[in-house]
Amino acid sequence: MGSKRSIPATAYKLRPTYVRMRKDSHYRGPGIHDEQLQVQRNAPRSLAKRRQLGYVPEPAEAS
Repeated sequence: MGSKRSIPATAYKLRPTYVRMRKDSHYRGPGIHDEQLQVQRNAPRSLAKRRQLGYVPEPAEAS
């Protein structure tokens, strides 16, 4: 009777590990904010590209 419940419970607990191994990705805990990390990574490159294309004015030099 106990094994009928324990096998699915164990599989449920191991599913995140299996998915990470299958996709070959790193663990991201519940405290990690993916969107914030993505903005931090992409913002400098995006601003540089926009300046290059003329969409954002060059920053003014301090006098």
